[in-house]
Amino acid sequence: MSIPEALEQSQPGLQSQLEQAIAQQPLSPRTRQIYQHWISRFVLFHGMPSPDSLGNQHAREFLNELSNRIGASRATRNQAGNALSFFYQEVLLQPDPWATETPLVRAAAS
Repeated sequence: MSIPEALEQSQPGLQSQLEQAIAQQPLSPRTRQIYQHWISRFVLFHGMPSPDSLGNQHAREFLNELSNRIGASRATRNQAGNALSFFYQEVLLQPDPWATETPLVRAAAS
């Protein structure tokens, strides 16, 4: 399943919302691609529910999975966390899931 297909299956119109939000930001083409990748993996990791139903606990679970099971580096976890922050704030128009945490807490391995 491709990235656009995964996002569309979880919520119709989500891929276009993401593309519009990304286009409004001064992001490099590579950053745009990376954000789409991590957001799609996040949605797929949780079984493709409507992203509106995914809260900050879901984001924490995903980042912990990257750290504990996959052994992702701190830089990779930060990259994924930044993509999720963007997703919540700019696409879903919800509060940043890390608003009450410091970046070091978010990046620390659990």
